[in-house]
Amino acid sequence: MERGYLVWVRTQSADMSERIFADAAIYPMETRYNQYLKSQETGQPEDETTESTGTPSESGQRVYLCIRADDAETVSELLDALDWYDSQAAFYCTVDFLEQEGDLLRRMTATGQAIGILADAAEEGRTVAEQLAAGNAALEAATCGKTRLARLENVSDQTAADVEAMGYCCLWPDMDRSPYPLADSSSADVLLRRVGDRSGDVSVWLGGGTTAAGLRAFLSELRSAGDRCLAMTETA
Repeated sequence: MERGYLVWVRTQSADMSERIFADAAIYPMETRYNQYLKSQETGQPEDETTESTGTPSESGQRVYLCIRADDAETVSELLDALDWYDSQAAFYCTVDFLEQEGDLLRRMTATGQAIGILADAAEEGRTVAEQLAAGNAALEAATCGKTRLARLENVSDQTAADVEAMGYCCLWPDMDRSPYPLADSSSADVLLRRVGDRSGDVSVWLGGGTTAAGLRAFLSELRSAGDRCLAMTETA
């Protein structure tokens, strides 16, 4: 191979085809290779401080960005930005997205992004519980995994309680910035200030208005501030 060899160490319990594994691995491989080429051009070693360990530095704020995923092209561009800054976020995907975008779901899984299900009680024909079940079925078909992360819209308090009783971790963000799209450097500056006004870790719901340009600007400023953008988990 021109760029080296890929070694896949698997266990007997691993239930994933070689094609799915290769599709999922190609993006992090390309990212690492491009970082290597950049280090050769500049004569500087690769930046070990940006290695994707999932563990933030001892100092600095941890920011959990949560993004609506319903458009494949937009999501692909956002993933490019996250890969470039070696950052992670949580993508709350509509059921249609989960059923149609297997390649992007595998890319998210391979690069450490979190995947959640977006369920809307206003949707006709399916209850919130049915949307969550359909979303997890699609996710399992694409990645051999499921999620307990959920973003609920237009739900009653009782429905939210029922979903949490089913074992889902519903997103109740510290900040709801969905009315203010993260679309450019100006909006990135505002978001960084709002995040900095809070002490400790902060979760941010961005909704569906985020662009790659806005996300890149925010991640660049966040890195300069010594903070990290991480993927949401069931405990964070």
